[in-house]
Order: sequence, then structure tokens, then C-alpha cells
Amino acid sequence: MNFEQHQSIGIMWWLERSEVVHNSTFYAVKTALMTQVNRLHKKRKETKVKKEKKKIVDEINNKIIEFHDTYCLQNEYDLHGMTEKGALKYVEKRVNEVGHNFDLFIVTGRGKHSANGCSAIKNGLMRKFKSRVQINPRNPGELMLEKREK
Repeated sequence: MNFEQHQSIGIMWWLERSEVVHNSTFYAVKTALMTQVNRLHKKRKETKVKKEKKKIVDEINNKIIEFHDTYCLQNEYDLHGMTEKGALKYVEKRVNEVGHNFDLFIVTGRGKHSANGCSAIKNGLMRKFKSRVQINPRNPGELMLEKREK
């Protein structure tokens, strides 16, 4: 089943989610988070010590995971700001934890902040999950990871 076949469910899901989750508090917290994450990315780029860089990367990924676990739906993963390695590890962990019994919506972004202008996270997920991943034709910064067939 591809993204288009899920369109009616997806639209309904987005509408329900918008009413419940995307309120002013959500946006205020997300804006503050992204400000912190952007500062940490800048600090990481300026840091020369490998051990310190790893510590900063872990802090970035953990902040985003904490936000996700608090504010996002179980089948939605907004990976904006995460490192490629951290995002892939997180999605794999969550897929294993929830048993992947339903489709997952993964927001990776389009990659405009990536070094080559392509989303490293999106490309990594597509390599890892291959044919189970569909790109949202209306939003190239979002993927749908199809549930595992039984």
C-alpha cells in the first residue's frame, strides 16, 4: 500500500492531530527546542575535541527525542535537527519497541540545512527500510514507513 492509498486516512489523521496536538504551547516549545538545537549544532561545528563533539551530538538527539516522547503521536516521528546516525538509531529502536504494527509517519525535512542540500536522514531511512518507505508526494520532507506484513 502506498502513500496515495492512505490519503483519506492521512488527511483525517492530520486534521485530528492538528486540533489536539498543534496548539500554541506545542509551537512555543518546538521553537524553543529548535533554537537550543541550532545553538548546539553551531557549538558542535566549532568544537575540535572528538569526545566533546560526541557529547554535544548526544545532547542534541536526546533533546529531540524527549520532545517527541512528550508532544508527538506514537506513529509520528519529527526528526528535524537530529543527526543522521541518531535519527536512524531512534527510528529503529522505536520500530522494535512498538512492534511496528501500524504505518509510521516520519518528518525528516527536505534537507535544506544538510551539507549537500539533500536530507541525509531521509536518504538513510530509505536505504535502511528500502521498499517499505514511501515519500509523501505532497511533502518531500515526510516519509511513510509501512507496517511490517505478518
